[in-house]
Amino acid sequence: MPLGKDMQMKLEPLILPDWRSLAYGGLPAQCVEALGALWAVEGFHASAQWMQARCGERAAPWNARSLLPLWDTQPAAGAAEGSQQSDWDVKEPSAGSRLPRPKAAAGCTQSKALRACDEKSWMLRAHRIIRAIALACLLTLPLSAAEPGARTSAMWVYKTEALMADPAACMELFAFCHARAITDLFWDTHYAGKGSALVIDPAPELHAFLREASAHGLRLHALTGDPSHVLPAHHERVLARVDATIDFNNAAPANERFAGVHFDIEPHGLPAWKNAAMAEKCELLTQLVEVNAKAVERLRTRAPEMRYGADITFWFDKANADGSPVYPVTFRGVTKDATKHLLDLADNVGIMSYRDKATGPNGIVSLVEKTIRYADTAKGKAYVGIKMARIGPAMEGFYGQTEEAMLKALEPVQTTFANDRGYAGLAFFMYGAYREMAR
Repeated sequence: MPLGKDMQMKLEPLILPDWRSLAYGGLPAQCVEALGALWAVEGFHASAQWMQARCGERAAPWNARSLLPLWDTQPAAGAAEGSQQSDWDVKEPSAGSRLPRPKAAAGCTQSKALRACDEKSWMLRAHRIIRAIALACLLTLPLSAAEPGARTSAMWVYKTEALMADPAACMELFAFCHARAITDLFWDTHYAGKGSALVIDPAPELHAFLREASAHGLRLHALTGDPSHVLPAHHERVLARVDATIDFNNAAPANERFAGVHFDIEPHGLPAWKNAAMAEKCELLTQLVEVNAKAVERLRTRAPEMRYGADITFWFDKANADGSPVYPVTFRGVTKDATKHLLDLADNVGIMSYRDKATGPNGIVSLVEKTIRYADTAKGKAYVGIKMARIGPAMEGFYGQTEEAMLKALEPVQTTFANDRGYAGLAFFMYGAYREMAR
């Protein structure tokens, strides 16, 4: 059932970018395209029924009321304060009815409102609901754990409280990850309280989100850390975060728990680092290993099923011409670089290997190769960090490039380490920037 040419020209630039990503995720392109055409002509329920009939198990168990929160319900101009009146009829449509349309503004007939006064707003809102329906289809696809040895990816996610509060944003995140085989999220986590008496906040909302994320095949790792945590005086703050995360997990069923903790403690972020002598830098890196060792021990004692991860910088394992570490760290009587110590302790590390190319001098492969080769025989695996955020020099990431160009450039990373046990996959920094790149 084709769209009219004029309507099609208006809809396509709005919906095609999102629908392309849905097709990548496994939803048949013909279903997605026909769904939009049918919706525009026949309405919500007809689209739902068609999707169930044509796409079988891939179709959503439709519930119009569940999508109502995704519709705009801003009061119409001139509405009385406190009134529930809106410029959308937010009643659940009856079978065979069309979706509600905006009411006419003052001085306009209904047809003029649709054709002129509020046409842009209508099209944007139409896009929003079509997109929600298509996302709902995708999100009901059965998800299973990755095949053994399958290459998956991770991603850092920030501004998490605002994201959890927006149902549409949550749906978009789940679909985004599914389309890109992203299975692990380093989830910026907030802790309330003082000293060692910390709790994760907001706990109820986070438990609910974890339940949904788990249903969509995602593992979340509580992301926290500050440069100051490297200092011995602040190690208890790190242990308090580990304890608070374990307590949070213990208060919930298995599908509402974090899969692990992930610390981002960067000693080079301390003001004192810039002018520190080499011996002082080595001491700070020694303290970094020590605080991570304490946190690992606490986690292994109280919650051995949880994973422990830590972020590192690619130059932590920089070596001199004779192979000796530039930044030697002596820990438990053994001297080697901080990266090797952390790989011996943690389940995974995220390498901040931020560059705008994979091969050649100063390319990603050359920066991480030694780390991954060591990880092949160590306890932990290594994620290769990829940056597309607009932070730092341009040569540190893929900001400004298309997703297609970035993934093409990263192919040598995947092929070079395809057979390395120590290679965990790519880790993208960060969701907000990647989402913008993919649009």
